[in-house]
Amino acid sequence: MCNQPDATGFQPINRGDRSVFHSGRLSLGVVVPLETYDQGSVATMKHHLERIQRVALSDEFSTASGKYFDNDAGQFAVPHPDALDEATSAEVMGAIEQVRVRLAL
Repeated sequence: MCNQPDATGFQPINRGDRSVFHSGRLSLGVVVPLETYDQGSVATMKHHLERIQRVALSDEFSTASGKYFDNDAGQFAVPHPDALDEATSAEVMGAIEQVRVRLAL
C-alpha cells in the first residue's frame, strides 16, 4: 500500500510518487505556477515549458528556494498572512490530510 515507508523511511504519497522517487536515486522537482484562469476554468499550459526553462536556467531564481512567487504580478512577493501563520497552516494541512486519507492517496 502507498502508506508504507520504504527502506529509507520515506513514506510515499501516492502511486505517481512511487513511480518518480526511488531509494538511492536523486529526484529533482520543480513547482511552477501554471497561469491565471482569466479565460476559463482550465489552465491552457501556454508558455509552461518556457517558464520551467526560465526557473531552471535563469540566475533570477538561483536563490528562490522557499520564496513565494506571485504569478499574477510576475515577481516574488510577500505571501498572504495566512500562509505565514502556523496555526492556519496546520489547519489547512490537517484538512488536506483528511481528504488524502478519504481518497486513499
